[in-house]
Amino acid sequence: MGFLLNVFGFLIMIVPNAWATFQASPVVLSAGMGAWEKAWIAMHNPTWWPLNVHRFISNVVLGGFVCGAYAAIRYLGAESQEERAHYDWMGYVGNFIGIFGLLPLPFAGYWLTMEIYRYNQQMGITLMGGFLSWLFIIQAVLIGVLFLGSNYYFWLGIAYRTEGAERYKKPILVMLVLLLICFGIWMTPHSMVASLQEARQMGGTHHPLLGVFGVMSAKMTVSNLMILITFVSFLVYWRANKVETVRWAKGARLTQAVLIVGAGIYIIWAGVYGYFVPAIVRIYVLSVSQVGTVIGVLILVTIIAVVSMRNAKESKPLHWGMMPARSQYLLVMNAVIVILTMSLMGYARSASRVHWHIYGVLQDTSPHAYTPALGQASVFISISTFLFFIMVVFLFWVISRTIRRPAFSTQYFFMVPFIFWVVSLPEKRAVLTQQISERPKFFQKTMATVCGILIAYTYLSHQIPQQISLPPKQEEFNPSQIKTQADLVKAGQKLFFGKGQCALCHSIGPSHTARAPDLQGIGAKLTREFIYESLTQPQAYLYMQYDQGGTPRPFPAKMPAINKSPVGLSDPELLAVMSFVQSLGGKVTIQPEEVKTFMTTITVSTGEP
Repeated sequence: MGFLLNVFGFLIMIVPNAWATFQASPVVLSAGMGAWEKAWIAMHNPTWWPLNVHRFISNVVLGGFVCGAYAAIRYLGAESQEERAHYDWMGYVGNFIGIFGLLPLPFAGYWLTMEIYRYNQQMGITLMGGFLSWLFIIQAVLIGVLFLGSNYYFWLGIAYRTEGAERYKKPILVMLVLLLICFGIWMTPHSMVASLQEARQMGGTHHPLLGVFGVMSAKMTVSNLMILITFVSFLVYWRANKVETVRWAKGARLTQAVLIVGAGIYIIWAGVYGYFVPAIVRIYVLSVSQVGTVIGVLILVTIIAVVSMRNAKESKPLHWGMMPARSQYLLVMNAVIVILTMSLMGYARSASRVHWHIYGVLQDTSPHAYTPALGQASVFISISTFLFFIMVVFLFWVISRTIRRPAFSTQYFFMVPFIFWVVSLPEKRAVLTQQISERPKFFQKTMATVCGILIAYTYLSHQIPQQISLPPKQEEFNPSQIKTQADLVKAGQKLFFGKGQCALCHSIGPSHTARAPDLQGIGAKLTREFIYESLTQPQAYLYMQYDQGGTPRPFPAKMPAINKSPVGLSDPELLAVMSFVQSLGGKVTIQPEEVKTFMTTITVSTGEP
């Protein structure tokens, strides 16, 4: 029954995933399709399975850490050493399950993000480089705290459950320093929040040193290293009280060390090399190789460890029930952090669609079609997390009362029996007081821990730049109002930086962050026909980077046809953009009379707030 429960739970999960992913990455549904065929094609959109895998692993992490938090609360309220030992073991198992899911989770997230970029680069840029970019700094803080908390719990387990833990002090110190360094790099933003004077002293918003750590090449490197370090922490704990009996035990340990150190060296090399190659090489080659290296090492080292320790002898037994109270509050903290992270990334997934119900197909035209700033969103995320914990605590309370109090069971949720049970409570309380010793007052401390984490998260979310994503302002574009070529160029400039979204990738002048060709002076190089075809059939041409020396390389951005969804410029708007492109160093050949042939008033987005 438990297996079937999980199977049906998975099926229930993937159905709403199909709805959510169709909103973000809709596919074309032909009119000739049948109802079932349409449903299947709509479900099987480009981001459906990446999201299914990501959420499946996330639910494993959530279940593990919530189980650990439940065990921690029961451990703190235990009345006997036997009970403490049981819930200590349960907390360890919950933390292990959470870590087991946490290690591959970043890989699933990377796959999902890569598929979003493949489907629509504007959405990907909004997610990682637009108004949501600071969200990933908060995410880095949450996940970094989760890694540190989980590792610290392992280290406390070594110190309190095993004997002779002094020999692990130096390795633990080394791992702690490495984790803190990786954590610091991961949470470093690319653009610093600085005053005008500070920006002038730095020479811009990018710090000359810290700005190097704010790009994805550095963050992918340290996230993979943190996964390796956490895996090493678990290995150290796993073999702390065991002695291998196989003859090749020394060779097995050496092989594992070589694999882990070699993987770390390669990950660092690939991260550094990523600064010197185009983004497309870093994303599809180096980052994928880093992920593959870590996964391969985790699998190989686990197999070697399992085989070599199959008949291992325990040098000394583990002492369950001896963990300090702070270890249990760590388990509670991990559960809170996981729920906050899941809520935060749900906000990111929904906000990446900006003002679209279905991206590029159905626009949200309501007065409330905006995305709140991260500070405002964090308040609702914290409230949702708190309410979730209240419901979980209530559920566990019902279960514990059902098990430990025969007079109370789920039947009392019906009104009349429940009233009888409440009326009889004073009587039962008097009897129970004689039977049960006074418990430690741990519940108040647990709730204070939860509330403290939520307050700290909300405060941190308000300290970063707050930006509300408003839908583009609607105004009328009337071809009859275009009197001169200057009016036409001005209208095209608004469309270029607004509805056309051209500036997301193109720059007008040299730029280190441009993802597409620099358009400065482009009007003198291209004919009108070439510009038109480049805008409406961008895949008909291959643009290469020649200005960086060496072999020409393709640009990382893939341009959409701007006369189709989600950009969807009309014919007069397209002519206006073409005139603006021609004005960049060339002669404008498009006349206002050509635009005036389209006398129908069209509502457009200028991008102005």
